[in-house]
Amino acid sequence: MIYEKPKGMGWTSLFGAATQGFQISMIDEGPDKSFSIPFSVLAENAEQIRMVKNKIRNGCEEMSQQDRMKIRVLTTVKELESIKSEWDELLKNSGNDIINLTHDWVMAWWNNFGGPYTLYTILAYNASQKIVGIAPCMKVRSSYRGIPVNKITLMANGYSPSADIIAKKDQKEQVIKAIIRYLEDVPGWDILELTKIQRDGSTGAVILPYLEQKKKCYGIRDNIESPYVVINSDWATFLNSKSQKFRKTLRNKLNRADNVGDLSIDKIMIKQSSQADVVDMISVSEKSWKRKVHTDITSNPRSVGFYKDICDRFGPQGLVSLFLLKKGDDPIAFELHLTYNNTAYPIRADFDESFKHLSPGSILESHILKALFDESQIKEYNTCGHTYDYLVKWTDNTRKYINAEIFNENLRARSLFFLEYKVIPLLRRMKLNAVKHYINSQRRKYGLTQKNNERL
Repeated sequence: MIYEKPKGMGWTSLFGAATQGFQISMIDEGPDKSFSIPFSVLAENAEQIRMVKNKIRNGCEEMSQQDRMKIRVLTTVKELESIKSEWDELLKNSGNDIINLTHDWVMAWWNNFGGPYTLYTILAYNASQKIVGIAPCMKVRSSYRGIPVNKITLMANGYSPSADIIAKKDQKEQVIKAIIRYLEDVPGWDILELTKIQRDGSTGAVILPYLEQKKKCYGIRDNIESPYVVINSDWATFLNSKSQKFRKTLRNKLNRADNVGDLSIDKIMIKQSSQADVVDMISVSEKSWKRKVHTDITSNPRSVGFYKDICDRFGPQGLVSLFLLKKGDDPIAFELHLTYNNTAYPIRADFDESFKHLSPGSILESHILKALFDESQIKEYNTCGHTYDYLVKWTDNTRKYINAEIFNENLRARSLFFLEYKVIPLLRRMKLNAVKHYINSQRRKYGLTQKNNERL
């Protein structure tokens, strides 16, 4: 039977009714603040009762904009392809318009890396049936501390500079809360993982306080710290801001390259993956040190497909450029760039290891940065990498990214949360304290001071 919460009925009585088998349906809040219950569930078992409790816990004070948002989940590539225009329009109004959140990037990523996973992209619609939020997610079957788990994660891997939930700038909070509350009633998942989101970005600023407020089981893991160069001066001023040692080392490398005499650098606009220059790029990667550890482009067919797909999707828009360092006619190093929204994204760079003595990576990097400063069209060089030594010598600016793990309320998920974020940290502290105690006891035993570690 259909049951509406009568005005004045208590939540305790309501929960009792729900667990007796009433089916409760969603009806909008009335002007007199009376309303029906915002969920539909037949509480016949413990899992369904948990869903009822979740809704009751939210309370009537949260009957706000996010409750009236409609959620739709895309599970097929055809559905994902169909929303390109709405996706990119929303991204431009999100305040976080970056290349790896564009529809073209997500399609290229999914087509090449999504094979083992199930598509699960979540859309949030406002009352006017316009998309105001997108969570590019997927379902993943994996293990956690050796225990099989079902995850819902943002689409991201080592090829992704970052990931995020896309939302209209002034509705980020409502969108995120609507998505989280929707997932509370979706059975079958253990962990929601917001992969590679910026630590001090808008998503973190909304979701972390919300999780604390709702006393959710969640944990934070560090992901990468990625350097970036702000281009807001001339090249000479920028270079002079670097250390004297760095400038001397760079000058020596450039002089050594000049003495070789037959080195040249070409900038090629890539329109499609079938260009010979793309073949040269892949060939250089195959000769790099990464070949030994199977991380060059050719070692993974999905990697080849991804970069070709990127060239074919962004190339016709004039957004793909390839910088090739050549010795004579032979390419020995490259940097593949995407340029978007006044930002340069060097998404791949490799060099032929047999020319390592010429420092081809440093030569190419220096040339590219100088060109960007001289042209004054790009405002940021996003390295798309980690805090490698050769990158942090160019800049002190970094962005820190995290993985936010949100655990469901089933027994397995809560047990894993308790193990990962309570028990294991406690054991580590106990181990550390034991080590410290042992060191101090040895110091006392042999008459060593803690101050200078010298024998008294």
